[in-house]
Amino acid sequence: MNILLCNGKGGTGKTTLTVLLAHALAEAGKKVAVLDRDPQGTATQWIKECESKKVALYDHASKYDAVFIVKWRLSAYR
Repeated sequence: MNILLCNGKGGTGKTTLTVLLAHALAEAGKKVAVLDRDPQGTATQWIKECESKKVALYDHASKYDAVFIVKWRLSAYR
């Protein structure tokens, strides 16, 4: 399952929502990853700094129950 969160406007909560939802699914026992396509890379920083290692950064060679994709603009997602 891929879950895309995008909005062209900054400050709308894309990264926060991505990380919180990813952790909620991981706590429920799902194998979850985040693919951070936002130029700021905040989701990547948060995942790396998180003490809980239940959420991974996306690796195309791995299988996941859910992949959260955070993107700045939908038109740039292709």
